[in-house]
Amino acid sequence: MQLTDAFEIVRRAYEKNRLPHAYLVLGNPREEGKEFSDMVAQLLLCENREMAPCGYCNACGQVKSHTHIDFIHIEPESKSRKIVVDRIRDELIQWAVQSSYLGGWKIATISFADCMNQEASNAFLKTLEEPPQKTVFLLVTNNPGMLLPTIVSRCQTIDLNTGRKAVPDMWRNRVGEIMAQHSTASELRAFATASRFVALFDEIKAIAEEQASAEKKNTTDFNVSKEQLEGWIGARAKEMRTFVYLALKDWYRDLLLVSSAGENQPLFYEEYRSVLESKGAMLTPETVIQCLSQIDELIVYLDERHIRQDLALNYWFGRLR
Repeated sequence: MQLTDAFEIVRRAYEKNRLPHAYLVLGNPREEGKEFSDMVAQLLLCENREMAPCGYCNACGQVKSHTHIDFIHIEPESKSRKIVVDRIRDELIQWAVQSSYLGGWKIATISFADCMNQEASNAFLKTLEEPPQKTVFLLVTNNPGMLLPTIVSRCQTIDLNTGRKAVPDMWRNRVGEIMAQHSTASELRAFATASRFVALFDEIKAIAEEQASAEKKNTTDFNVSKEQLEGWIGARAKEMRTFVYLALKDWYRDLLLVSSAGENQPLFYEEYRSVLESKGAMLTPETVIQCLSQIDELIVYLDERHIRQDLALNYWFGRLR
């Protein structure tokens, strides 16, 4: 849904005193996800209650700069690219159980919420099971499948991706170019596909390093540690890899349509319709669904178990049709 529509849902819930304790916000944590979180925080913390969020009071300014005492922000900052249990316990939970410093609402944003490891997820789940009063948690991610189902079930979902392309054209185009050439007719051709994705992920890492370096230069915090910088790089790289995974799933979603639903179905990869129809004619819907499941396995091996990219990609693209 549009950002303004999503915000109106929260505003109406707030005005009726029916705010849920947690929202699962599906969107880019650096773009629309961050903007939405800040809008919600300004709504709840604005000093001008009759026109909240006014956008110009002291509280709204502090929310925008992430310096408001009742608004905290958690994101991956360690070399492991994870949100570890110590951060959830020491920063989030201890903050959550305390009363608001200003006597009002408290808001916590967890960006890249899918980066919480198992221990952190379990600790956060306990807080959701007995949520503090007048506290709202915003879990922002583009990869909700990596969250514990028990966490997802306790959140109200706001999908900022609906009604627009979730994947930037840059990544969709690159994936389309690669998959249009993909074939499992021989091990050599499957290896060629894997090699192209290895090169793409290497390019993503270089872009992430460049972005993090630029942010370090622009930040007012002169004490950015090496670990924090590596955390920034890891989070940005994971965000871009997530777009690649989504684009890859969209390719197989199109294959599923052309192999089962016939012609005239709208496709993500409309420019490759003839290629998709040719490939889809040789596949059953069951085979395509199996491929989609194998992509989820690939994501786990690359981002959770940290298997070497070339080994994992060679193996999986040898199986993907």
